[in-house]
Amino acid sequence: MDKLLTVSELSKITEIPESTVRRYLSRFEAYFPFDARGKGKKYRPESVEVLKQIALLYSEGYQANEIEPMLASRFSFTIDDSPELTTQPPYKPVEQQFQEFKDQQDEFNRQLLEKLDQQQEYIKKLLEERNLSALQNPQEFQPQEKKEISHSTESFERRAWWKFWK
Repeated sequence: MDKLLTVSELSKITEIPESTVRRYLSRFEAYFPFDARGKGKKYRPESVEVLKQIALLYSEGYQANEIEPMLASRFSFTIDDSPELTTQPPYKPVEQQFQEFKDQQDEFNRQLLEKLDQQQEYIKKLLEERNLSALQNPQEFQPQEKKEISHSTESFERRAWWKFWK
């Protein structure tokens, strides 16, 4: 197996600035086979030829969207088919999916109705307790506004008319 190359080694071999090499590696990632080693990536020796071709096409005035098809016709590209990236849920017929959804919805509706019934019972209980309390202690439920209004009118009547604005 050939020696794997780092980004800085690719930069030295191709005589392309390291930042530019990183940009090419990022933009045209599918054309650069690599092995992930530790924190970084190491690229295979065939990446040198691809980098030189990209640099040449850019120097001739081509844009990235024009370079892509040229690379595709000349170089092979990699497709990452690792299982963790391409896992799909198992296939289920539409009828089965619909039935599962319907069952989940029915269960949700049942739980919701139970909660609403519990809430209704709680409210009913509170209203009965309040009504019973109101019958036993009617003074508590008399409006406070009448007491306050009568108190304020008494104090107003005791004041002399010329002190009204003070």
